[in-house]
Amino acid sequence: MLATHAAAHAEPGRNATASTDPPSGRVHPVSGSHVTFLHRITRSIEQRLRPRVHLLGRSFSAYNLFGLAGMALAATIALGLTYVKGLSILLMISLLLVALLLSTIHIVLTVLRTGKDSLVYLRYFLSIMAVTALLLRILDQPILPYLENLMLGIGAMQGIGRIGCLRVGCCYGKPARYGIRYTLLHARAGFPDPLVGVRLFPVQLVESGWILFSSGVGLTLAATHPIAGYGFASYLVLFSTGRFCLELLRGDTARSYTGRFSEAQWLSLLIVASVVLLEFMQVLPFAYWHMAIGCGCLLLFLFLQLYYFNTGPAQLKTPESLHALARAIQLLNKGRQDKLAGAHAVHLRKTAAGLKVSDGLLEHNQAKIHHYTVSYATQHMPIRDAQTLARVLHSWHDAEEKSKLIHQNNNTFHILRYQSTKS
Repeated sequence: MLATHAAAHAEPGRNATASTDPPSGRVHPVSGSHVTFLHRITRSIEQRLRPRVHLLGRSFSAYNLFGLAGMALAATIALGLTYVKGLSILLMISLLLVALLLSTIHIVLTVLRTGKDSLVYLRYFLSIMAVTALLLRILDQPILPYLENLMLGIGAMQGIGRIGCLRVGCCYGKPARYGIRYTLLHARAGFPDPLVGVRLFPVQLVESGWILFSSGVGLTLAATHPIAGYGFASYLVLFSTGRFCLELLRGDTARSYTGRFSEAQWLSLLIVASVVLLEFMQVLPFAYWHMAIGCGCLLLFLFLQLYYFNTGPAQLKTPESLHALARAIQLLNKGRQDKLAGAHAVHLRKTAAGLKVSDGLLEHNQAKIHHYTVSYATQHMPIRDAQTLARVLHSWHDAEEKSKLIHQNNNTFHILRYQSTKS
């Protein structure tokens, strides 16, 4: 059967004679068949992921409920810092109401443009910063103390809001060996149907932890440092650097890109660069570690731009490529189950990027094997690309399964996933 799939992947004009003999290519181990502590943790998280929360006999969207909880935390932090510093509580309440109004405007505009109820955080965050600074300037009030208190509260709000994202399945991560799986309940709430059951890296949970850590550092420094703005600048540098890195683990396609970087990555770079520049201009209190982190972020940007994004494995793991692969596998499963071209036919799918994939099921020596055959339509497939695909496809299966990569020829590879049926 594997040779049959290899023949189907062959270039036009090649001999595609079917055979049941096993391929004679080299075998490359990919992964073992053991369930680790991390697998148990992610499975525990999965069991608690529901897009809706039931309280007091009513059902609420987890996204909206955690968003409201985040707003309450933001108000508590902003008003608490304002009280501790002896600033005007009435003015801070007014600024919080302005922030609430702007969030409503952002959500309404997003619904009108996309039909979805969501809030693009960095756009909202930057607009709040600009409007707040302008209002304080008009009212002839000190900008940094009030701006610091308000924005640290809003920063912590996002840390709580990301838990809502985790529960409903938005802003999800890329396929991963250690990941969480969403269900048809999430698909009915808007999660992509081809990714149902696929293990995805819980980037929302990691980002939530990082945001709360960054906010905690900023809050501590804002409450203890004698110069206003130091805590706020520290939060901006930490949060933006983390967001730039975590975007590399995001798998959703509901974001705009300029070049190889997402909108959030460009804005994160802009924020870090602006903080360092304002510190040199003595608008913000200077800190050497801010500059060091900024330089590290710049070096990472250059590495990604000049090397990482130009390699085959990186191309295969872009959100667009992963969604195309997921859709191809979904169609292959449907075609095999419906037996659209016969019980033993080879169903072949090709993505827009030129990746060809087919799959099948067989039993051999008391083992049930699910195999994939992959190749490129117009070029040879390097071994590292095949290994990347094997690791990605690992997330489509149970952790207990073993995996092998078989090198059929210079362009065709077989990826075998199997679990012994022996008692």
